[in-house]
Amino acid sequence: MQPIIVDPTSYDCNKAFYDAANQAIEFLTLNNIPLPREITPVYSTTGKWVLKTGMYGSYNPKTETIYVDVVKCRTPSETNKRNKKIVHFPGHFQDQTVYGIVMHEIGHHVQVKKLGVSFFRRTQREQFADDISTFVTNPELLRLVSPKCWKYLIENVRLQPPHNLPWREVLKYASSVIIDECLRLIDTNSQEIIY
Repeated sequence: MQPIIVDPTSYDCNKAFYDAANQAIEFLTLNNIPLPREITPVYSTTGKWVLKTGMYGSYNPKTETIYVDVVKCRTPSETNKRNKKIVHFPGHFQDQTVYGIVMHEIGHHVQVKKLGVSFFRRTQREQFADDISTFVTNPELLRLVSPKCWKYLIENVRLQPPHNLPWREVLKYASSVIIDECLRLIDTNSQEIIY
């Protein structure tokens, strides 16, 4: 499976959605997980409100549908908010781009299909979905930052990583701020497993 490597200078949210949906389908197929019935783009500017206010995406376990608002999702970037760097970049832990949201919602689908709907509390479900997002987009980074989470996904959930590209290659178009943040996370193994 080819990883998605994003060049922010040529980022297109519609193309990103379809690339992410295709990669999600490949990941689920690789791991013998049934596909969701639907992975659908939503455009908040159309007035069709499928998602709650403030949500970038959602997964409905009853209908097995994923909705992603491609208009609301972030573009690959870094910003300052209250003197804190906020990073949104595919292949990074903080990814609210279309890629990250699609993979996050796929994480909820994986949790339902592999572990059961009520297996986790809400915060655990969200952390699991975030970890699946990183596992799909940048597996080596997840392995280096959170070895316990990596081991849990490999041994307990029995997932196969979709590719083995070095983490820096996945983030080759990311800024030095994003790379430095990854190095800090790797040095501290700061992502602890909570599920």
